[in-house]
Amino acid sequence: MQNAIEFTIPAFSRSGLAHKPQHAQLKLQNRSQQQHRLKHRPSTAAASLRTDQEERLHGSSASSQQNEDELRQARGGLASISGKQHVAVLRGSKVSTIALRERERPLAEYMTLPASQYSVLDAKQIERIDDSTFRCYVGGLRFLGFTIDPVLTVSVDVTDRGPTVRLLSTKLEGSPAVEAANDKFSATMVNKVCWGSLADPGLLELKSDTAIQVALEVPGWFRVIPVEAIERTGSSVMQRILNRMVPRFLKQLQADYELWASGDDSRKPIAAGELSEGSLISDS
Repeated sequence: MQNAIEFTIPAFSRSGLAHKPQHAQLKLQNRSQQQHRLKHRPSTAAASLRTDQEERLHGSSASSQQNEDELRQARGGLASISGKQHVAVLRGSKVSTIALRERERPLAEYMTLPASQYSVLDAKQIERIDDSTFRCYVGGLRFLGFTIDPVLTVSVDVTDRGPTVRLLSTKLEGSPAVEAANDKFSATMVNKVCWGSLADPGLLELKSDTAIQVALEVPGWFRVIPVEAIERTGSSVMQRILNRMVPRFLKQLQADYELWASGDDSRKPIAAGELSEGSLISDS
């Protein structure tokens, strides 16, 4: 084109207690406990190794689980579909990373730009609807003998840890039979993008963690095919889409960052149809 849950445990000072210990044995025990804590306390230098950027990256190591949690929460939107018989649930996920060097303007600033300042990256496949909403044209895919062109509408939410892309709606374009399926499926998708440091002090890392789930009511004339076979085939197609598009998305993001960091604020697209360039993704 985003998080991590932080828990804070309050510290209680002894001076806040109503009664001080009176027995020497208890005082010695408290002193011993303090010495033990001091002995085993991590050094300031060691603690400082987890920089803000590292926390962003390591915090996102749980993003796959968070994506799954978001998908579970969104399943309420699939209830009208998944409550029926002959429903196939298709799933796919992809984590991809890319290393880059920080340029004249910091990556942290780029990653927290408001969505209103985003480049659409690929002029042929992404268009802006408003400041934080975009329409994405995935390109043709072949499934169960049909050629399908999915059109996704997504929202972008930006925090200090990076952007999160969420699916708002999906429309299937193609033959009349394909378009008739638009009221027989529902989908959810989450893509969290973050950044962090690498062992090489000159390098930073961009990371994209994407998960998608589709519930599809199987048409009557396809019910001779076991639902499990449809799920297996459909999930394979979706996985191939993610395997191709997520790394390309990161490469486009890297190119856009380098353009922006050089001082170019035009936010012009850096590609035209390359996001899903190539032959149709097929279930065969």
